[in-house]
Amino acid sequence: MAMTIRNGLPHHARRFVAARPVRLFIVGLFMVVIVIGLGLPVFPGHNAVQPASGGSGWFGRKKVDVSRLRVAVLEPSMYHAEVVAAVLGVMDDLNTETTLYARQVEVTDALHQIVHGSSPKWITAPWDLAGASIASGDYDVAIITTCDVKFWMGGGGSEEILDDLRFSASTRVVCIPHEIESYGYRMGEDDFGMVGTFGLGQRLDYVTLGAHSARALTHSLRRFARDNDQPFWENTPIESFAPVFEVPATVPKKTHRKQVTKAGIVGRIDLDHRDYSRILQELEQSIMRELNYRLPWVSAHSPVNPQLWGYEVIHHREAGATSSTLRLSKVDDDAFTLHLIGFASDRQPIYPALLLDEDSPVVHIHEGASTAEFYTLVRDLDVLLPAFIDDLYVQARSSASIPTAVIAETPLLANAPLLEAYTYLNPINYILSPLAWSAVASLATLRRGGDPWVEEFGAVPPPAPPPLQPHWWTRRSEQPEHFSTSEEYRRALRSVNAEVWRRILAKALP
Repeated sequence: MAMTIRNGLPHHARRFVAARPVRLFIVGLFMVVIVIGLGLPVFPGHNAVQPASGGSGWFGRKKVDVSRLRVAVLEPSMYHAEVVAAVLGVMDDLNTETTLYARQVEVTDALHQIVHGSSPKWITAPWDLAGASIASGDYDVAIITTCDVKFWMGGGGSEEILDDLRFSASTRVVCIPHEIESYGYRMGEDDFGMVGTFGLGQRLDYVTLGAHSARALTHSLRRFARDNDQPFWENTPIESFAPVFEVPATVPKKTHRKQVTKAGIVGRIDLDHRDYSRILQELEQSIMRELNYRLPWVSAHSPVNPQLWGYEVIHHREAGATSSTLRLSKVDDDAFTLHLIGFASDRQPIYPALLLDEDSPVVHIHEGASTAEFYTLVRDLDVLLPAFIDDLYVQARSSASIPTAVIAETPLLANAPLLEAYTYLNPINYILSPLAWSAVASLATLRRGGDPWVEEFGAVPPPAPPPLQPHWWTRRSEQPEHFSTSEEYRRALRSVNAEVWRRILAKALP
């Protein structure tokens, strides 16, 4: 039968719309109720995979109250106090009843410095009492903040505590792994076996410290499920959060200089994961160049010379010596300095003698700083260099230096892969640099008051991340959300973190 089309609608459809508007309204309202009830997004254009969604729900649905949950935080090692602090901060924001069991005194000492002057809600208890408390059913959720077997057993974590968790069937377990690149596949270490009982019982959640770590862990879980005929691993939930907290109250306020004067690198001072050798070599070469000498890794219109860094090179001859040595002399009160903040290893870089000049040192090494001193040093920097030597920290493992910069309000020198990995970063706390530029090239441009990205590409914005890897701060457009201050940005981060953890903890509610 022929169908009459008028104004874009079949004739009988126009009659239905015109004659039964009330019926159409009722049907539409019914469908919206079903969609909301199922927790589906009402607006198809909204990014349904946005990490910041959930928790409060659509149309401002009331948030789930998790404050009555009892939470145990278990930390056997001495290496991840900053992650413990971030987790405890979120638990306080959610008003849970939280107890920390830390085996190493270094962790509790660091936490006491972080919370100095505040009144945290969480309490501490002796490590030796953790197993008995778990076995007695004292906790609804146990968060293992260092969940790699390597750190658990190496730090003194006992098999007895794990057994108590295995037999406490009502306790959900949250596992935070760190060395994602080898998790589950390190020779002689059974990471999956450590938490397999919880996964099989559907009471296990993984939490990573970056979106890239979550993606890498997903691949490992799928591979393990396939290779070992254990399908439950493929469906084990994985979340990520930003491990940030408020800087210790004893740390001075951030000061902003007119020129980039202090740059820094934080973490272990070794050659395995950070490109110290290249940075030190290029910095020495840049300072040594004659006036207006153009380096190949800087734009043709960017002269680099000693005066750019605030120094001049002089020939120094000791009394009675037959030859002279090159020395540096400051010609500017804002002379550039590079600060290495961490602890040295057996594989330290070779430091150019010129950069360690006893009268005008360019490089300053800070070892053994307390937690408060560490954040004081980082906050005093004008820019923090990730300085990664390879892709490890943007493809699998999460670096502590990234949240450290956020906590200390110090801008990161970032590139596109870094932003795609640490999706919680926002333009308020990074300086974007082309991937092909070295750190020294970007620093030279910043010293002149330029912008590395703009100098190379003009005002063209960086490409948006892939659709399945959204930035936390992207809502209905591809542009990041704007924050007026670092404090506003960190408050927003804490809010997103709270919703991530609320989703996890809510699974333990009856």
